[in-house]
Amino acid sequence: VESRISGTGFIMLIGKWSQETQAVHIINIYSSCHLQNKRALWENVKQLKNQNPGGYWCIVGDFNNIRTAEERVGSG
Repeated sequence: VESRISGTGFIMLIGKWSQETQAVHIINIYSSCHLQNKRALWENVKQLKNQNPGGYWCIVGDFNNIRTAEERVGSG
């Protein structure tokens, strides 16, 4: 790992894939359930991608795709 960037709803690690000396960007998402916050998060991720266009990208995490109370299981 060469650097780390964190923001509201994400942590990104940047390093090198040693086999191919390619840049690797791994973003762990922990998205808000609120639509406005989710949009801001994805705008930040898009900006990071545009600023770091090369290499490999992996985006993982909790995307919180629940949009209504009816979608929640066990929230009774």
